[in-house]
Amino acid sequence: MKALLVVVVLGGSVALLAGAQMPGWGDRPPRDPFLELFDADGDGQLSPAEIDGAAAILRQRDRNGDGIVTHDELPRPPRPGERRRDGGPPPRDRAPRSPEPQADLSQLPAGTVVFRGGHDTDPRDGGRPVVLIAAALGVEPQVFRDAFSGVRPARGRGPTGAEARANKQVLMSTLAPHGITNDRLDEVSNYYRYRPQSGEKWTHRPARATAIVKNGQVVGFDLTDAGAGYSTPPRVEVVGYPNLRVQPAIEHSKDLRTNGRIQSLDVVQ
Repeated sequence: MKALLVVVVLGGSVALLAGAQMPGWGDRPPRDPFLELFDADGDGQLSPAEIDGAAAILRQRDRNGDGIVTHDELPRPPRPGERRRDGGPPPRDRAPRSPEPQADLSQLPAGTVVFRGGHDTDPRDGGRPVVLIAAALGVEPQVFRDAFSGVRPARGRGPTGAEARANKQVLMSTLAPHGITNDRLDEVSNYYRYRPQSGEKWTHRPARATAIVKNGQVVGFDLTDAGAGYSTPPRVEVVGYPNLRVQPAIEHSKDLRTNGRIQSLDVVQ
């Protein structure tokens, strides 16, 4: 399904309407691909342990084993509008690529809690984090899907004024009966707007936790930051405990700052 909310001016207010590819919301710069490569815990910065582990990651990038890492062996985000040489769709429409190698967990202190992923989307939603959008609007995901199903994208170009107004009317005809105003739809759509073709992810904040260890066993967690923006439960690993199974639970709500936060972390016996 291809659809995109584009910004248009309607009645003096900014409205996000369906125009081209919906996942391309926003003009925020993409995260640096090198930071993504070495940032094992996803906190947006490199700790001393992650810096020490960078050499091991770079050795992994040396695919031909010649001891030299070349430009072609380093990551880069997809360029806006990039298309394959065979004329296929841009990278955002392909099946997900294998994740880039991340910091060697053996380089991190035992007991370090690492969160991975947690940003999957339903195949029906074309990359849109519908579960987060719907929760912020206070409706079930299917309600938002139904609202968007009537939108008619202007493929390959921006929508005309008439097309934009028609699309907005379609959205609001379904959402307004649920108490959703035009302003709230704009606010939520803007918040989760992103450009996957530039390597972005929608607005989110990584969770942080500390393992509670007794007698050499992890018995629980101190969740120091519940994070936000998780559409699905992330994978949780604890350094030094490779066989430990951890079950995270996430919570969705209308509060954009906490929507998609980690509600609990339980050790699975």
